[in-house]
Amino acid sequence: MSPVIKLGELSSGKSCSESIELKEEDINKAIETLRHQHSVWEPIDRQVNGRDMVILDIESNVGTQPYINQKDAEFEVIKDSDFP
Repeated sequence: MSPVIKLGELSSGKSCSESIELKEEDINKAIETLRHQHSVWEPIDRQVNGRDMVILDIESNVGTQPYINQKDAEFEVIKDSDFP
């Protein structure tokens, strides 16, 4: 036998609908974020610019000890960033 479920009155439920204000810059920022999340990186043959994605083979040492050794490391180039 299936259980019996009794629903209460829908009209007795309370909801809080807060009004929020969206600025055009907030909308543009959200669109830009979605655009970057769904964009496709394609190989190019030119000098690297800001906002490009680069794939690097990194081999470094501190003194005689290996420090960072990574093949196919992916980095987005951000202008004026100290990293990578």
